[in-house]
Amino acid sequence: MNPRLNEAEALLQEKARRICEESVSPEAAAADAELSFPLASMRALAEGNLLGVCLPEEFGGTGGSLTDMVLVFEEVGRASASLGALLVHHVGLVGRTLTAHGSDAQKEQILPDLISGERIACLAAVTDGATVARFRAGVDAAGEEGGQKLDGELASITGAAAASLFLVPTVSYDAGGEVVPGGGVFLVDRDSAGLSVGNEEQKLGLNGSGTANVAFVGTFASDEQRLPADACGPGVLKQLSDQASLGYAAIAVGVAQASLDAALEFLATSGEDLKRSQSVQWMLADSATETDAARLMTWYAANRAETSERTESAAMARLLACNAAVASSRRAVQILGQGGGLRTAGVERLYRDAKMIEIHDGSSEMQRHAAARKLLPDLFDSTH
Repeated sequence: MNPRLNEAEALLQEKARRICEESVSPEAAAADAELSFPLASMRALAEGNLLGVCLPEEFGGTGGSLTDMVLVFEEVGRASASLGALLVHHVGLVGRTLTAHGSDAQKEQILPDLISGERIACLAAVTDGATVARFRAGVDAAGEEGGQKLDGELASITGAAAASLFLVPTVSYDAGGEVVPGGGVFLVDRDSAGLSVGNEEQKLGLNGSGTANVAFVGTFASDEQRLPADACGPGVLKQLSDQASLGYAAIAVGVAQASLDAALEFLATSGEDLKRSQSVQWMLADSATETDAARLMTWYAANRAETSERTESAAMARLLACNAAVASSRRAVQILGQGGGLRTAGVERLYRDAKMIEIHDGSSEMQRHAAARKLLPDLFDSTH
């Protein structure tokens, strides 16, 4: 691949940066402090058709590539990692899964609303090893005629507090607890009977991403809500994990870049002595090097996201980007000194967000595991 952006990609990056600087950044601190969903930011992204990035043109999207998606996600992450985490679900997980596997009727009914921001969607699933686990609370194998009942609770679902639509992968069990045919992937409305969403959780970081518990108590999902059969296999669940890794890699690159920007902005108004400090110069050099390396790895993974190497490259991109974000934000706090720990400085939020991305929706250890499985296939094939 050519590591340089083409003209269209550069224009998209510039557009996303402008919208995020004007409309996303101003809301980021308040969303973090107040656990409030940045609705104005979401509307601004929709008006710029950034919610439609890499979604079909026939439904109002851009029809762009995964590279387009990570370019937009990086700029959103640079302005607000919390909003970026929600976009990973809304666009990367739900939007792209529906595009690839939804029926024509499901696409026509839902995709325009996702692209316009009229509806907000998230994946209601938990992580299990290196993959997104199927919903393990769907207990009624037979369900009601023509559908399935969902029972159980999922903790800490990104975007749940703001979502009006949930993508729910399910597994069916018999009375003895054995998995039986009948599972699937369902589109479930928030106002469905028996579905409840808790209050947004206050976390170390990514506050404002709408993370909350989701409970299903006899919630009925009809066959019309089920994605076609090709969306129910383990390959689709793997794709969800890869998409999440790629999306969070881009968000982490944005946080790393924002941290470097904050350090440079502070130094621009500081005395010459601080700029001449070799320790400061080396921190800047390390942050710039690691951020660029993570960015290029993320672009590389986006270019390979539809190949057999996608799992390894997406996992490595997220691992590298998370390391860069944590290190770059930590250095920014250090360079700003005591002021770096103040909420008004902004860099402490970047530090908290970076650390949360490292463990959120798939930890760095899970990314290492995913990469190792590709490096040692014989070992894992023989033991799992």
